[in-house]
Amino acid sequence: MSLGGVVGHAPQRELLARALARGAVHPAYLFTGLPGVGKRLLALELARAWLCHAEMGAPCGACPSCRAVGGDAHPDWLLVAPEKEKEKRKSIGVEQVRNFGAWLWQTPARGSRKAALIDPADALTAEAANALLKTLEEPPPGRVVVLVASRPGALPPTVRSRCQQVAFGPLAEEEVAEVLRRNGWPAQAARQAAALADGSPGAALTRDAKAWQESAETVRSLLEALARGERGAA
Repeated sequence: MSLGGVVGHAPQRELLARALARGAVHPAYLFTGLPGVGKRLLALELARAWLCHAEMGAPCGACPSCRAVGGDAHPDWLLVAPEKEKEKRKSIGVEQVRNFGAWLWQTPARGSRKAALIDPADALTAEAANALLKTLEEPPPGRVVVLVASRPGALPPTVRSRCQQVAFGPLAEEEVAEVLRRNGWPAQAARQAAALADGSPGAALTRDAKAWQESAETVRSLLEALARGERGAA
């Protein structure tokens, strides 16, 4: 059984699927890797599987719980994300983490489980990270918390040590192209963008297909001019 809704990252998906099948899910995970490679998507897939009414070890995708995870409609699902402060610096503050800890200890509204995502966890302030540590030290049963971080070194070692770390690498070009096709991109534009995206579908999706096609054409023209000796290497 596999968490099949995410492109690529087969070892990471299988690791989590085995934990679900054995009933050995860790209460806290830290997903690390480059931005835009699918860490958050797999965290959502794990949360859906954990809260799925079918309890098959993988999200059924059809029950009300699966459909609600990722939004605001599921009472046993929570996203902790940065809030804008007065100086417009985005961070996750201590009050957010304290509220999250109180929510985590409340009785689940449906069944016996809760799931939460902290993204990006490297936006936690020092005080917020210390407050989170207290929650991670003795989590209530039936809870899964996933921290997503592109800069895990920004988190205190004590927080990292309480989590099972799962590292994500860049996707292959064809995998990036597949993600783009799933998002409605034409096949040619998806291939061109994938070649320039450094393994990050998220990076490619920050621009539209036309912009990537223009970039690819510019690079191709420069390389051809270089090969003809019309342009210097500089």
